[in-house]
Amino acid sequence: MGMKRRWFLFVVLILSLTVSAQSLVEQGDSCQKAFDDYGALKYYLEAQRMNDDDAIKMKVAGCYYRRSDYRKCVGLLEKITPDSLSHEAFRQLFYAYKYMEEPRKQIACGRKLVQRFPKDGQA
Repeated sequence: MGMKRRWFLFVVLILSLTVSAQSLVEQGDSCQKAFDDYGALKYYLEAQRMNDDDAIKMKVAGCYYRRSDYRKCVGLLEKITPDSLSHEAFRQLFYAYKYMEEPRKQIACGRKLVQRFPKDGQA
């Protein structure tokens, strides 16, 4: 098998995994719209196994947050750089620290949240 053919097969494999992961994310989003966090979590975790990027981590963390599994939520969100966190994910991290009774981490997170999103008046 030639080098060009191997490269082509490799690119096709990567693209198919990305498309599959995107399809799983879309199925998870559909579950979210129906308030089915359990179903969404199943799809998002499968998508994460295929493509472990920050956007999918935030979706998984959001499911954990809504299911009150704050340790798993924080475990994922702490792996993402603060500059990459969405506003919603940042707020979930802030309140997860509160629910876990981690006031120092909550205060530090709140400062970063307001610094990044200055119009956030609820933190």
